[in-house]
Amino acid sequence: MTYANQLISPGALMNSNPVAALVRQFGLATAHTQAHSVQALMRIQIETLSFYRHRTQQNVKLIDDLIVSEKYQNTFGVLGKFCQESIADYVEEMRTMNALGTRVLAQVATHSSFDVDNALDDMAASTIAS
Repeated sequence: MTYANQLISPGALMNSNPVAALVRQFGLATAHTQAHSVQALMRIQIETLSFYRHRTQQNVKLIDDLIVSEKYQNTFGVLGKFCQESIADYVEEMRTMNALGTRVLAQVATHSSFDVDNALDDMAASTIAS
């Protein structure tokens, strides 16, 4: 028998060793969890950048309104209205981010528990079978 015939393929090793298969399954579960986490972070970044864009546009509008209001002596009214709208926008954004964060965490937890449950079920089945 030659040395090449004695080598075991990686796939055969994974299938014959229950611990190796379990490690592989947990590795895949970890990769899935990381992928869902990155996806969630991207959603949060998109929402945050959208909010910053909106607030920057409102800041530019404030400057324009202040320039115009100087002619009509209504500077405090314009500034007060801007502060009111700004506070309302920040409160609404916090509500949106809380809802998004809750939804994202629920999705990640669901996917993670599903992957781990499958791995543990497979481990239990292989233990019973042997």
